[in-house]
Amino acid sequence: MKMKARAKFQRIFRDKDPKYLPRTLWKHHPTDEKTEDFVKATLDFHSLHTFDILKITPNSSFCVQDYGCEIASYGPLYGNVIYRAAFHDVGKWNELQPLDPAQKTLGLHVESAKAISKKIGPAQLVLQTIFSPLAQAINLIGLDALLCQIECSPSHVWKVINILAATTKNFIQAIASYVDGFCYAIQESSHLARFPPSFIDQYHPMNIELLGSYPELIKMMHLHGRIHEFSRFCQYPLDILHWDEEASGVSLPHGKTLFPGVVSGGIRWPEDGWKHSEEVVMACQAARKRIGAERFLLAPACVIPYKTPIEFTKTFANA
Repeated sequence: MKMKARAKFQRIFRDKDPKYLPRTLWKHHPTDEKTEDFVKATLDFHSLHTFDILKITPNSSFCVQDYGCEIASYGPLYGNVIYRAAFHDVGKWNELQPLDPAQKTLGLHVESAKAISKKIGPAQLVLQTIFSPLAQAINLIGLDALLCQIECSPSHVWKVINILAATTKNFIQAIASYVDGFCYAIQESSHLARFPPSFIDQYHPMNIELLGSYPELIKMMHLHGRIHEFSRFCQYPLDILHWDEEASGVSLPHGKTLFPGVVSGGIRWPEDGWKHSEEVVMACQAARKRIGAERFLLAPACVIPYKTPIEFTKTFANA
């Protein structure tokens, strides 16, 4: 019988061998148009390592793909989907309806989460990546169009965001019995300074309410790029907070003084790859020395290039 999510978390971060540092890697798998292909790619990658957390990482538009976001191709480094926005006319947002998590793309990822969790050992945490409702809204129409619409009709924008939040909650509910938690990706971090204060005053409570609806699940948050008002995110109901130190301008040691939970990151994974395995070992050792082993999950600053040679991911797993 599988351990409960909270028990797994305690074992990894509280009851662990003091000489061992919890760690994880994740990457996109350009195979998520079919359940069986995505499941196989995810499990094949993690079967080669001894990571404490398996983070299921679909493409960045999966939450809104069924509204008509068109997949064009995969990027050469990260496998991220390059998509065409679903709406070019904001007036069509009036037609937006919540998606059914049991159908189409969302249904595919519910089934993927179920299949992946069945194959994972009882002590490893399985977290499903989910993108914030605002990130989804930006993917639907584009950042500049969204900001323009906020100026013209903020209530119209919030109507759409609330629909996306409702679908997100339904999706979490659909996967809750299969996974131990979810990673809530805030892709919009670097853009938040462009949003009016009145919008931000509603934005944070919306995220907090959504996260707080699932106290039994482990919650990890990824803050992408530069972070606007980092301290506000530190007040969210989270277990793990992950960010890129270089891109954000916030060091992990400093963030650790502000956030009471586990901080995550520390390894700036080069886009052009490592030259030698020894570089990976040195990066891991330097991160541990700089950040300390307590309340720290060793991880890449962001997603790693999906074509990273296995020798480097294995070295990271064992460093």
